[in-house]
Amino acid sequence: MRKEYSVDLELFDNIKHTNILYVQGDSEVYPLTINLRKHGMPFDLTGKTATLTVTKMSGAVVVGECEIKDIDGVLVYNFKGNEITEGGKVSVLVQVYEGNKRLTFQEFVFHVKSTKDLNESIKATDEFNVLTDLIDSVENIGDWKDYKIELED
Repeated sequence: MRKEYSVDLELFDNIKHTNILYVQGDSEVYPLTINLRKHGMPFDLTGKTATLTVTKMSGAVVVGECEIKDIDGVLVYNFKGNEITEGGKVSVLVQVYEGNKRLTFQEFVFHVKSTKDLNESIKATDEFNVLTDLIDSVENIGDWKDYKIELED
């Protein structure tokens, strides 16, 4: 049960908006293949490591390690679930490291669709909650004499 996406990132381009749509709360079903390019050619990943940094709408940041699938610029990132816990637009950066050097690729954007957990849902009834609350409040008034206000001169 997998839903796989891929994205091509160019080292020298600006933000890339994608049609990638993840669903809030899904877990361990979304491997993302990332193809890194430099001037249109595969980026050499020999001796390098890479991370993926997700910034959610709230500003929360999640950083994870990418797997190098092919030294010719192909990474795979396996979402753990905490990257997609909030609905909305998500900004992503891929950074490649070699020793103490870092290179940041084109930022890209995907979306997370908000969902409601079915275990937290409320079963529909034919009651009118407002009317039920009003009836309960009238029945629980008690003795009206307790609410008598005396006016002073």
